[in-house]
Amino acid sequence: MHRFVHSLWLLLLFAGSADAQPPSLYDAGWLVQPGDTLTITDNAGVRVRGKLVEITTTSLVLDVSRALRQFQESEIYMIERRGDSLKNGALIGFSAGGALAAALATSFRGSDWRFDPEDYLAVIAVFGGVGAGIGVGIDALIRGHTVIYARSRSAARTVSFAPILGGGRKGALVSVRLTR
Repeated sequence: MHRFVHSLWLLLLFAGSADAQPPSLYDAGWLVQPGDTLTITDNAGVRVRGKLVEITTTSLVLDVSRALRQFQESEIYMIERRGDSLKNGALIGFSAGGALAAALATSFRGSDWRFDPEDYLAVIAVFGGVGAGIGVGIDALIRGHTVIYARSRSAARTVSFAPILGGGRKGALVSVRLTR
């Protein structure tokens, strides 16, 4: 029993966090370019919105109401870019339009209308293209934020150990608390 409790204690004491390594500003720099509108959330939870002037491996400079403001990487909790990629709207629209065209074309199978295989492809391409255009239009109307950098907050670990002795009982009470 003593060996088990000792092993458990060492395991809890030296267990590493399962969080992945936080991304760096260098990685975020590939996703933005000068002039992009960004929202920075600092470690205190304060949000600042401005246009990107410069991003390096250690800092970021925003134009906030015509005043330059520099943020060090250690101060930044999250970076968001306004907008969303239109690619998913195009793909969803093309899929929906193409599926509708395929359903309509196959519904004419037993009728007097005859479709050659290239006609099926042409109808699917036209309906898919119209659907993609509608999907991009709808996606452009949705104003969202895309998180391009988020540093994980480190988890604090508290381990308590208390022996239980008395009343004919022997044992140990081990308590582990993980907080964010």
